[in-house]
Amino acid sequence: MLPVDAGGACSFRKVGYVYPGSQSRALEGLDLEVARGEWIALLGANGSGKSTFARLCNALLIPTQGDCSVLGLDTRVPANAERIRRGVAMVFQNPENQIVASVVEEETAFGPENLGLPPQEIRARVDQALRVVGLWEKRRAATYALSGGQKQRLALAGALALDPEVLVLDEATAMVDPRGRTDFVSLLGRLHRQGKTLIQITHRLEEILEADRVVVLNGGVKVFDGTPQGLFDLPKEAAAWGLGIPPLVSLRRFLLEKGLIPEQTPPRVEALEGALCP
Repeated sequence: MLPVDAGGACSFRKVGYVYPGSQSRALEGLDLEVARGEWIALLGANGSGKSTFARLCNALLIPTQGDCSVLGLDTRVPANAERIRRGVAMVFQNPENQIVASVVEEETAFGPENLGLPPQEIRARVDQALRVVGLWEKRRAATYALSGGQKQRLALAGALALDPEVLVLDEATAMVDPRGRTDFVSLLGRLHRQGKTLIQITHRLEEILEADRVVVLNGGVKVFDGTPQGLFDLPKEAAAWGLGIPPLVSLRRFLLEKGLIPEQTPPRVEALEGALCP
């Protein structure tokens, strides 16, 4: 794992947000620091404030209370918005809402072209992004012909081609099948090891095993900030927050209680099999 730069990617201080016409806060009193190079998983049930947080991260929304800075820039200052949005790329849950071109490599080039980059640099960025997400062989394929998982990887390629400092993934695996989710999270792990700052917004606890930190929102309020294992050790609280402990984590706890596996065994199929059948 690359060292985390304490300079900070995102800083939320007593942040609150109320949507126009609403009587309740989508977020309230949020204090959160995201370091550069960190992988944070943001969890919560529907309506907990996760998507509001995502839009605050790249100045699509401005706090109605408190202070928010991204990459050292105050999101309240209109002149900072373009710089923030170039440094923070978003991948949403429905990739088809982000795809605008009919050919894979043209879609990947869309963002860099809008930045006005030279053609040679655009070509290099497109090639690299498609290789990273495993779509190089599909570069001339029609976007409509891709599977759901491939479309999500294409949306990620478009984000990577912008060369952002921070990737915000808002329920990016929601419309992907289980195998596709596993592949996508593995890809996030590779990006993290390369030093990308990742803010992964999800409600699937099985996706957060590799994250550095887990933050849970409940009703717009931060109720947990710790490690994935720390959350797994709070099954009753997790259930109250609308989160379900993954079956493998429950199986690991049972095997530990029976003394059948070592304490350091992670909740993964291959690890549990190796511990039980060395």
